[in-house]
Amino acid sequence: MGAEESASSAAPRGPMTPPGLRWLRMAARLERSLAAAGLGEAEVARVLDAHDEAGLHRATRLPPDEDDPRWLHPGRNVLILLEDGGVRDAGWLALIAGLDQGHPALMNFRVRDQAEVLGFPPFLSVASGPEASDPEASDGADSVDAWLEAVLLLDTDGLATVLADWLDHLRHLHLAPPGPARTRVAQWAEERLLPLAVRSGGTLERRFRWWCSRVGKGLAASGDFNSS
Repeated sequence: MGAEESASSAAPRGPMTPPGLRWLRMAARLERSLAAAGLGEAEVARVLDAHDEAGLHRATRLPPDEDDPRWLHPGRNVLILLEDGGVRDAGWLALIAGLDQGHPALMNFRVRDQAEVLGFPPFLSVASGPEASDPEASDGADSVDAWLEAVLLLDTDGLATVLADWLDHLRHLHLAPPGPARTRVAQWAEERLLPLAVRSGGTLERRFRWWCSRVGKGLAASGDFNSS
């Protein structure tokens, strides 16, 4: 499909379409961006199929409100990993389309299985809420240590995948209500993610430094970091 074709012609190819024109436009943008980055037709199709699947899974768990930022998280994830992370591996790009470390309950079992195959770190209960609670996610000091050990074993693309997914969550954290859950995520970013971003370097490091210095400080000034 050519890069100049319309959003409707680049609609997801699954049995049903997630709600909203914005989803269709995102799918079209992904197709153009993946092709421009040099991925072959089969690789582009693999990532788009993963994006479709993520949307269909979310359609069973989210209200049909296209303004809800959780809807476009799969597409934004792919773009961040592609453009800011510089990743061209279709396996990681397909994984991040369905990845949601902030809301593990929004991931399907295929994504979990693929993550395990790729050696992705265990999912933690960093945030809270119905979509974040997950019986398979864990927390506590031992779990965080295991998470960090797994992250440090990842290759460059794997680390970028961890960071890109979290970066999209951080960019929308200001929309979450003030309180302990938002505080935990913000502190997680400064204490755990920023050092990993520095290790990764490049654009992702700059993005995380900017967020922690600008947005994180704003949350701290509002007293959000000190809520309990």
